[in-house]
Amino acid sequence: MAAVAVALEAARLAELAQKRWPQSNAAIDMHIRTLLTLHRFTDAQALAKQETRAHPDQPAWWLYLAQASAGSGDALTQHRAMAEKFALEGAWPSAIRQLKDARDLKTIGYYDLATVDAHLHEMESRYKEERLDEKG
Repeated sequence: MAAVAVALEAARLAELAQKRWPQSNAAIDMHIRTLLTLHRFTDAQALAKQETRAHPDQPAWWLYLAQASAGSGDALTQHRAMAEKFALEGAWPSAIRQLKDARDLKTIGYYDLATVDAHLHEMESRYKEERLDEKG
């Protein structure tokens, strides 16, 4: 019981820190990690989505979005977020694999399938370009 109280207090403090210093990556990072630890996946997912929109070049935000999405059962967002994280790190085969996994989900709708397919083709092209640049 004491551990739960400590975790809840940590979440409260992390949220306060983020409100006080809204531009602080450290405060946002701590807030998201605390939410994940408490299994407050919906809250963590919302915050991570906000950060990926504001700073799409930060792999950590994409990883947190993937973790929160996995926890909340949102497999499509989980795979798409991991694809973005891997792409930012230059791990193109892993990024492509994540999008193929997203495309193969039984629950994916037509619009999401079209979006994932378009992004998959874009990543495959960028990967091929990078490989050609390395050879040339």
